Amino acid sequence: MAVFRHSIAMRNAAARLFQQHLDASDKSIPGQVFVRSGTMPASPDDEPFDGDLLAVLTCQLPSAEEAVDGVLTLLPIQAEQFARASGRATWARAVDGDGRPIADVDITDTNGDGTIRLKRVDVIAGEKVWLNSFVVTQPMETDHADR
Repeated sequence: MAVFRHSIAMRNAAARLFQQHLDASDKSIPGQVFVRSGTMPASPDDEPFDGDLLAVLTCQLPSAEEAVDGVLTLLPIQAEQFARASGRATWARAVDGDGRPIADVDITDTNGDGTIRLKRVDVIAGEKVWLNSFVVTQPMETDHADR
């Protein structure tokens, strides 16, 4: 098994890279988070193949402060005042201000360990949707057991 251990500086740089892409825009428009139901695609480059767009949340610009120990916590994200559809929020796609996909992440309620944590994952059309947290954590170690 191959093991790759990252320094704190490398982990912080990777977290900052996520932020740089999220904050990128040709028009200085903040990034967004598309909250979705259904199955997360294999890659952010793939179009969603099932589920619904439940809410669109807008990030601040810049979206976060400095990463610490490989952890980047996004600043408070503007709530969607009226959910666009009803369904169970299972994943989200972060896009830059020009709509280019950056990353797909899992969603759990506040008791879970998802990248995004919602107070309630069962979204009802017309109700307010907001994030409790969006935390990007870069791992200290990666193993390549499938190599």
